[in-house]
Amino acid sequence: MAKDIQIPKSESAEYEINPFTKEERDSIIQAFEESKFYSYYAPLVKFLFFTGCRPSEAIALQWKHISDKFITIVRAADFLAFVYHP
Repeated sequence: MAKDIQIPKSESAEYEINPFTKEERDSIIQAFEESKFYSYYAPLVKFLFFTGCRPSEAIALQWKHISDKFITIVRAADFLAFVYHP
């Protein structure tokens, strides 16, 4: 029975997931920067947008993961590493 199930293939195997346009991204960042109550979140929001880092990965960062030239994020569950070069 399971062998008879056909999963349709997408037209494009590779595509970029981008939930926000550049204008929307910039508006969101600007709103945080100008907010009376939430401006302290602006650096975190920028970091998340520009690195694609997940919130949990960003929160788990420690100073030992940061150097002058890059930030290293290691996901222990599947042993993948992500290095961000600003």
